[in-house]
Amino acid sequence: MSLSPLDEEHGKVSGKLVVLREITQRVQAEQERKRLILELQEALNQVKILNELLPR
Repeated sequence: MSLSPLDEEHGKVSGKLVVLREITQRVQAEQERKRLILELQEALNQVKILNELLPR
């Protein structure tokens, strides 16, 4: 939320402008991004483990 004064020509405050933003989707997208990063890190760790088991 942001709040800004609305000024008239002579500098007198004539009102206020309030802006509200819906951020639910942005928060959900960030949570999903973090979940996917963790999933990829776990998969990479599994690949490293399996790679160590392969004969050389």
